[in-house]
Amino acid sequence: TYIVQVLGDRAIGGPFKEVFFAVTLDSLPQVLEALVVVRREPRIPIDPVHGGQYLFPTVPGAEIVIEPDGIQFPTGISSEIGLTPLPVSSLPAPSIGVSLGAAAELQPDRIRFTKPFGLTLPNQEQFPAEKSVFLACLRVTDLIYTPVGNGRVSQDGMTITGASRDGAPGCT
Repeated sequence: TYIVQVLGDRAIGGPFKEVFFAVTLDSLPQVLEALVVVRREPRIPIDPVHGGQYLFPTVPGAEIVIEPDGIQFPTGISSEIGLTPLPVSSLPAPSIGVSLGAAAELQPDRIRFTKPFGLTLPNQEQFPAEKSVFLACLRVTDLIYTPVGNGRVSQDGMTITGASRDGAPGCT
C-alpha cells in the first residue's frame, strides 16, 4: 500500500488542500477514486503568547480556543492559523468504530498544540443535538486516527465542539 500525495499549492486555481489517500498498486490497469479538491481558506493572525478565542470569518460557526503559550509554529513561519473544512466523504473511515461528523485541516503544517485547545466545526453530517463526540487527529503518514479529546454536538445541532486533553503532541 502506498500513500499518494497531491500538492494543491501548485495547482492552477489553487491553493487547494493537499490530498492524501492510500492505494494498493498491482500490475493491472486501475481506475482510482475521484479526488475532491477543496480551496484552502485564508489564515488569520493569532497571538501564540496570550492565546485566545479566534473565529474564522470564511467558515461560519468555526472557532479555535488556544491557551496562552499553547501553540508552537515552525521556525520562520508567521503566527497565523488557517482552518479549511474538509468533506468527510473524502477522508478514510476511522477503524476505531466511530463516524466522522466534521473534519478540517489546520494550517500551517507542523504546528504543535502544547496545551489543551478547543475546536468548533460546522456539523457536516448532521449528528443529533447533544451527541457525544471524539476529537481525533489523522496522521497523514499512515492514515491512522489518534483520539485527542472529547466533545459534543451543540443544542441546536449546528456545530460540533471538541477539546483536547493534553494538547496534541502527535498532531502536526
